[in-house]
Amino acid sequence: TMVRKGVDEKSPLMILNGPGYAVPEALSKAVGGALLGIIYIGLSASMILFNKALMHEHRFPFPVFLTTLHMAGALVMSLLMRHFAPALFPSASRVFSEPPELDDTDTVDLPLRIMAALKPFGAIAACGAMSLVTSNWAYRVAPVSFLQMVKESHIIIVYTLMVLFGLDTLRFKSTLTLIFVAICSMVAVSAQVSLSIPGLVLQTVCGVFGSLQLVLTNMMMARSGKGKIDPMTMVLCTAPVMLAFLLPANVLFWDPLIPERLHLLWRYIACNMVLAFTLQVTIAVTVRSLSATGFSLASILKDLGIVFAASCVLGEHLTSLQLGGFLGSIVGIGLYSAMKIFPEAFDFSSSTQGSGRK
Repeated sequence: TMVRKGVDEKSPLMILNGPGYAVPEALSKAVGGALLGIIYIGLSASMILFNKALMHEHRFPFPVFLTTLHMAGALVMSLLMRHFAPALFPSASRVFSEPPELDDTDTVDLPLRIMAALKPFGAIAACGAMSLVTSNWAYRVAPVSFLQMVKESHIIIVYTLMVLFGLDTLRFKSTLTLIFVAICSMVAVSAQVSLSIPGLVLQTVCGVFGSLQLVLTNMMMARSGKGKIDPMTMVLCTAPVMLAFLLPANVLFWDPLIPERLHLLWRYIACNMVLAFTLQVTIAVTVRSLSATGFSLASILKDLGIVFAASCVLGEHLTSLQLGGFLGSIVGIGLYSAMKIFPEAFDFSSSTQGSGRK
């Protein structure tokens, strides 16, 4: 029997329906992305609400130090997993044994080899550090619902960068749909009763650096030549570089209360670090599977749940205009997703020409 290209791969639908059942590639990809998105949505929503609770003024309101702990935990857990389960890091040996600027690796000291191997991850790590710090800082000055609604406009930044870096094509219908999403997001933000200018600025800065991190990660994980980077190796290589960027910042933002609060809340902070590492790995897997734009769409799908959770659990007020603008952005994202997964259904010019020939 003849099977379409891509169907022979073990997709989630083939696992559910058996090896002899062939499904359209687009549908299989959509279901696989949805399953991965559900995992990401649950972890990300949990992380956001956990950070919001932890960043309370009377708990652990130290965003730079908390982000540093996240990166230190990610590095330690990655090294432990690399030691006990090296098969999870298939590209790590290539990354560390073939430094990009050193020819004779046998005569080079180990620290220099490691620095040369991690150099390509510097830009990703710098963007990631800025994004995480500003994101955690924003939780101190603005409600979760407000920050999530500002975040909806980040899809425009991601799409623009994807086009500029040659990873996506500029299309009129896609651009129009994303403009509709941005307008709905602005309506939702303008309806915010307690508008937070610091929160708006911090979340916008977070969006720029976070979007750039996603696009650069997408480029590295999809590159050819020296091979693609697997998700676990991506986390292993970016964590120490992020840590190098964050350590000097702790000198500037150090607070004498940090040791006392760390001793008091160490159990919660340890759980927060494990959750942060799990989320980092999930993000890397999602970006590789869905691309940076697809990851942004998955992020927006989770935001509706976060907004309602913040309203119910944290008691944050939502107006009807906020909900209307936010729901409009969700509808726009759904339309954009459908255009990406099923482009033939939205190609009206070709369908008109085909009916004319008949």
